[in-house]
Amino acid sequence: MEANGFKHTESHEWNILWASSSCKQYLYEGLNEYQKINHFPSSYEITRKDRLCYNYIKLQDKYGREHFDFVPDTYVLPEEYGDFHAHFMKQKAYDPKKNIWIVKPSNSSRGRGIYLADDINDIVVEDTSVVSRYITNPLLINGHKFDLRIYVLVTSYEPLRVYVFQEGLARFASETYSSKIDKQNKYTHLTNYSINKKNENFIQNENSEQDDVGYKWSLTAFCKHLA
Repeated sequence: MEANGFKHTESHEWNILWASSSCKQYLYEGLNEYQKINHFPSSYEITRKDRLCYNYIKLQDKYGREHFDFVPDTYVLPEEYGDFHAHFMKQKAYDPKKNIWIVKPSNSSRGRGIYLADDINDIVVEDTSVVSRYITNPLLINGHKFDLRIYVLVTSYEPLRVYVFQEGLARFASETYSSKIDKQNKYTHLTNYSINKKNENFIQNENSEQDDVGYKWSLTAFCKHLA
């Protein structure tokens, strides 16, 4: 921004407000036409895990579950504990070996507070969290679980205008996945870099020309691998 002539100011006469998290409502209500903020109002409705789950279920109800069947069974605790308990016990009677759930804090990041549970008594109900059926047969690359980090910029909702960056990341768990699930081994189940970099077996990529080495690839390398 400095390279383009912008200067830092403490006054109310500003052009751009760059915030690291969602802004208070009063900031939006008093905006002038020339002022921009880097967060849309209520963006937490899709960035918080509990609100994302809530809105996803609303889409299922509105447009049909068959159009929104790409997320495993998920519940927000503690308010949906009754429904979750009934589902858990039904699955336990049907196939207890596959009755594994993953629990995530509703508003956290970097893999903090995530754990696996196959006993309903191990699930902490007091804190707001999202619990999903754990996918026990995930797609693997070289025996490892992975996720994708796609970078997207939304500049307008009306009309909807979305930019997708052509490069991104594939992040890998630092230990091979096994169907004999060890609930305590986060290096097998989680793909967060903040978690896996602490593993003594973690392989760091140190050459941008060899972007399919180690446990963090470029999106380009990932697509080449699939091809």
